Amino acid sequence: FSSFISNSTQGSIWLTANVMRYLQKAQRYIDIHQEVFLEALVFIASKQEINGKFQSDKEASLENLVDKVQTDVAFTAFIGILFEENKKSYPQYISVLHKAVEYVELNYDKNNLYSLALVTYFMYEVDSPLKYELLQSLLSHIQEISSNEVFWKEFNATSKDVEINAYCLMILDHIPELYAEAFMIVQ
Repeated sequence: FSSFISNSTQGSIWLTANVMRYLQKAQRYIDIHQEVFLEALVFIASKQEINGKFQSDKEASLENLVDKVQTDVAFTAFIGILFEENKKSYPQYISVLHKAVEYVELNYDKNNLYSLALVTYFMYEVDSPLKYELLQSLLSHIQEISSNEVFWKEFNATSKDVEINAYCLMILDHIPELYAEAFMIVQ
């Protein structure tokens, strides 16, 4: 898939992954041929580099959206989540997932809060042993505004903060003993 505004005939990895996610949700209500999903995965998998990285494509029309994924590691985690979500339906792509996991585990960055939240969520989704170390780092960035409200916030407040907190909530969903903390974020 590519943006209708774009002159690119190459397609967009980011847009293809997002369209696939939403079409999978929509198939409860409408008939979507499985070939659409398979072709999307074939396209995305073909863009994976030998080291497991997915490099963010920078379609001009999507520049404002793609800039949220500031590092190759975060983008690889984002795409890796798609392959994790589809590993049972499309097991032929498990090696793509494994290469993405390995790349992220070797190259993650704890200094970029958006990347850290996205990578930590990915590591919880794939049950990586690295998830505990990343969670501790993520928890060290909590901003507390009262005894019953916490959140994560980057230096310059943006819409990324909403996304960061959403990833953090999804991480905490994996950890029943931290449900109380998750409730503090939702407030």
